[in-house]
Amino acid sequence: MSKTNYQYPLVAVVVPVHNNKEDTAEFLESLKSVTYPNYKIIIVDDGSTDGTEEMIKTAYPEVILLKGDGNLWWSRAVNLGIEKALEICADYVLLIDNDCVVDSGFMSALVETALRNPRSIIVSKVLYYDHPNKIWEAGADINWFKGEYVPIGHGEIDKGQYQTERYVKCSTLVGALIDVTIFKEMGLMDYKNFPQFKADIDFTYRAYKRGYSIIYQPKSQVWHKVDSTIRKKLPKTSSFRSTFIYLTKDMRSPMNFNATIKYYLRHCPFYFLPLVLLKYFAVLLLKSWQHNPLYLDRKKIPFLQRKS
Repeated sequence: MSKTNYQYPLVAVVVPVHNNKEDTAEFLESLKSVTYPNYKIIIVDDGSTDGTEEMIKTAYPEVILLKGDGNLWWSRAVNLGIEKALEICADYVLLIDNDCVVDSGFMSALVETALRNPRSIIVSKVLYYDHPNKIWEAGADINWFKGEYVPIGHGEIDKGQYQTERYVKCSTLVGALIDVTIFKEMGLMDYKNFPQFKADIDFTYRAYKRGYSIIYQPKSQVWHKVDSTIRKKLPKTSSFRSTFIYLTKDMRSPMNFNATIKYYLRHCPFYFLPLVLLKYFAVLLLKSWQHNPLYLDRKKIPFLQRKS
């Protein structure tokens, strides 16, 4: 890999956005505290209608702003940003969401680890924005017996139990630094099969299986406003049918049928596949039922009533 600056290689921070300009502004403000001196910000605005483009152009003219028509979804938006990063000869791509804030030293910690580990993906410790000491993900593992993707430390209070740098198998790519060599050798996100959800896990697990290192670096900390799309999309009065259709058909659903099945068929060992598929359908039915008005109004279901 050819670097223009061996001490401070160029990092391209790629951020896909769609509306939520307040989150984007808060994220960009947090980047101003970053101590690493050599980075460029690439924002891919996929058809925002809330003034995001105007806000960025006015308040953050240094940002490289790319535009979509609202149909890029996450994978194609990220790919567009990565292609721009390659065009400006970045050495690393840092993928992160616009609903995050970052620690001032997070980028330096990522780059320092990457320089010690060429051709690698370095991932951050991700914590909840609303609960700053609660871990969302400290790297991730794959456990097909339990049901595939397992975020390490999820929901735990951060007491320093995950302060050791270590190898992991995959990541959601929130605050992840990727050596551009990996994109050149392996390709970008698989937007055809995974336009929104599972593209990040698919990419990192493909990289892991091809022999690239994925390293968790706890000194890099990111606070994430964890996506509540499903909770906002599904009112408590949703019927079983409408909930089931949303969970299986909507691109914004992490249980989207097409993406989930394609992910399992690509990665799950054949001897675990029946168990994994059975669990998927069981969870799908349970979540659909939990949004059923009859379930939510427990007075209508005698066996769910609390005994006096």
